[in-house]
Amino acid sequence: MAKAKNEEPVEMKVKTFPLTVLRRECRKLFDISSSTFDGATCSLDPNKEYSIEEIKNTINKWKERRV
Repeated sequence: MAKAKNEEPVEMKVKTFPLTVLRRECRKLFDISSSTFDGATCSLDPNKEYSIEEIKNTINKWKERRV
């Protein structure tokens, strides 16, 4: 299928969620407890929305840090 001359590619919008929603579903989404979720995300702004991938990366970085 040919594109029209001035047609630009459509960007995929990444879905974001409030931190409270991600916390509520943390067992299903990230296979971690809510207390682990709290520890990994304590430095994040609770009023901002995050993608699942952003939180997954935050959790993985938190798990790998030295004690």
